[in-house]
Amino acid sequence: MYKRLKAAPLRLKAGVVALGLVTAVPVVQAGEDWFLMGRNGQCMEMGTLFAKMPDLAQVKTPQQYIAIMEAKGNQMESSVSSDAKGKTYRVRVPAKGLTLTFVEPGVCPL
Repeated sequence: MYKRLKAAPLRLKAGVVALGLVTAVPVVQAGEDWFLMGRNGQCMEMGTLFAKMPDLAQVKTPQQYIAIMEAKGNQMESSVSSDAKGKTYRVRVPAKGLTLTFVEPGVCPL
């Protein structure tokens, strides 16, 4: 139903995605699939980016990513939006110059 694209690892640069607002992150139920959305709007499996980062290799949800980065002492900014297609989380780590966009499968283009 959804086309999952296997792309080259995402190369992140500071200021790639718009800043998120600081919000409380809602609880995500276990078993939900999440993808990373690139600047071009294509979805990639999270393992694509995290494959070379042993401490992030098991990340399956935005909350897991946030917890790991906070445990490392990083300040986080996150925002969540949802529509009929699903939820989108933008998670920013200012000290690292990283902004990742996590999306549910319905948000991914077909």
